[in-house]
Amino acid sequence: MEALLLIFKTIALKDIFDILLVTIIIYQLTHFIQRTRALQMVFGLSILLLLFISGQYFKLNTLNWILGNVIDKSFLILIILFQDQIRQWLAKFGKQENFLKYLHKVSKNLDYEEIVDACLKLKSKKVGALIVIEREHGLHNYIQTGTKINSNVHSEILQTIFNTSSPLHDGAVIISGNKLMAAGCFLTLSRSSKLDKAMGTRHRAAMGLCEETDALTIVVSEETGKISVFYNKNFIKLSNDEKLFEILRRFFAVEDSNIENIFQEYKNGVM
Repeated sequence: MEALLLIFKTIALKDIFDILLVTIIIYQLTHFIQRTRALQMVFGLSILLLLFISGQYFKLNTLNWILGNVIDKSFLILIILFQDQIRQWLAKFGKQENFLKYLHKVSKNLDYEEIVDACLKLKSKKVGALIVIEREHGLHNYIQTGTKINSNVHSEILQTIFNTSSPLHDGAVIISGNKLMAAGCFLTLSRSSKLDKAMGTRHRAAMGLCEETDALTIVVSEETGKISVFYNKNFIKLSNDEKLFEILRRFFAVEDSNIENIFQEYKNGVM
């Protein structure tokens, strides 16, 4: 009992704060790597560490020399192995804490009727399209991969960009604020098992973006003409044309905490 009281007396407020921060970071990391490829890599590294400890105990010199060199460069190895996971975790951690909330605001003046009109006309012609709407996470690095447009959002411009004879039709269009910022942008492809094998590159690019950012992405399938909407690692295939307008209307009208409800209501057949 006296030892316990002594420990409490020696712990300062900054120590408690320090322990709390480390606990939060460890929790976030372990929660993030669950059911991902990173989990298998963590297990693999744990086995190497156990082998190193065993080698030290049994004095296995060759094994100690090899694993010792690996461990000496472990920090660099971890960055290389987990570069995708680190990037995604930092983006997710920043989103949860709303660090960028006051630095970037979603435009409530975006004329989404123009987007809906373009998507429906492209759908009727079975012309593929990939339209990204930026929210709180900046997409400047993706915008840099495409051709700068910086125009108002118009249905005719979107249809022209995605016309099969256009050199920009294979990439993504990125809308920031109420401006069409760039076209022909390259996005990272997702390896998610949620996507059907029949889904093409545009769908995988849309999922890849919504795994790393909070952007809303609309895909018009070139093969089927169907429209899908992606957000926060989820997607829905729209059953009729009116749903796209309703989703975008509500998407820009509700608070951030209710956005996921739109997808859930659609999946449950409420809307």
